[in-house]
Amino acid sequence: GGDNLRTNIIVDGALKNVPDYATVQGILIGVVAAFLIFITVIGPENHGSHFETHKTAFEDGAVTRDDLSEDKAPAAERSAHASKLEEVKEKPSVDNV
Repeated sequence: GGDNLRTNIIVDGALKNVPDYATVQGILIGVVAAFLIFITVIGPENHGSHFETHKTAFEDGAVTRDDLSEDKAPAAERSAHASKLEEVKEKPSVDNV
């Protein structure tokens, strides 16, 4: 910390040796920025995700409790859920009338 990095400042005309917290903060910011860049580079890309096919959060029926645990559902339930989504997409909405 600052106790290991020290600097001199002038107080009342005399030099005083004090901890150099500015350097410590600069090192911390640099480490956090490097970590952020590293995690961004190695993070998942989610290729193949089709966000444009799903409803937005403010549309009716956008998210239900069943949607939150979709990945944990058996394959038969997921296919049934997908067929229900197709039916909903085919129905005319109020905006299209």
